[in-house]
Amino acid sequence: MRPHRDATLIDKKSLCHEASEAVHTQGMRRMPYDALETKHSDYPTAIRKAAGGFTLLEILIAITITAMLGTGAFYLLSQGIRTKDSTEARGEILEELQKSQRIIEYDFSQAVPRSIRGEYGDQFYAFSNLNALTLVEFTRTGWRDPKSLLALMDEDAEVVPRSQLQRVSYEMEEDDLYRVFWDVLDRAQDSKPYRQMVMEDVEEIRLRFLDNDNEWAEQWPPQEQLVNSESDPYHSLPKAVELEFTHKTFGKVRRLYQISGSSIPAAEAADENGSDKKDPDDNGGGDPPDTKRK
Repeated sequence: MRPHRDATLIDKKSLCHEASEAVHTQGMRRMPYDALETKHSDYPTAIRKAAGGFTLLEILIAITITAMLGTGAFYLLSQGIRTKDSTEARGEILEELQKSQRIIEYDFSQAVPRSIRGEYGDQFYAFSNLNALTLVEFTRTGWRDPKSLLALMDEDAEVVPRSQLQRVSYEMEEDDLYRVFWDVLDRAQDSKPYRQMVMEDVEEIRLRFLDNDNEWAEQWPPQEQLVNSESDPYHSLPKAVELEFTHKTFGKVRRLYQISGSSIPAAEAADENGSDKKDPDDNGGGDPPDTKRK
């Protein structure tokens, strides 16, 4: 056993001597004795350590920086997506709001002084907001008849034209504004209204009416016409209507609609679109008696 230990010691001393000479020859600093010992390799251990990877602290710092950059990028991306979705949602709401305003404008601008008969024969005003169940109710013209197109395409077709007048009212139900219309003017007891939702998310709505003296009134017909025996409140129209409402998304909105039918005399509107006098064979501008909708 002793000769083996001596041989090992001699080998280590020889290796150390050779390494020292190599260091002095190249002008390098003397390496420690332990650094010259090799294990399963021909390269010194010091050289293998010098060629190693990052330390644990460096890896932790790199991971932290990467996580911070990833978090910031994710926040910016998610914020951009939310902004895009919010802008698209507001755009859709604005488009629906503009569409509803066009419908209301078409109705108000084509109002005519044509009073009607109710389900029980009582006379209704041509334009009024006195009914507690509705915001406003009036008669408008310009209701297109699809049957007239059939008459243009086929001259031999027997087409019974209907009136272009339509009875319209606007009602509020919770936060929604509805447009209600009938397919006849002078309604019978079995006449059914048709409801169409015009606008959503309406918190508050108010109407004002401009009379011939350019004075604003909260009701129509105004009180002066109702008590004046010389006036005709059943066929009177305002010059303009102011609509003011509060929307949940866009806040307070105010629109002014001019009523062109206010310059049309009641007699002229009745002669052009059907007299106010109820004819036994006339159902108020709807379908004829034999084809009346059940």
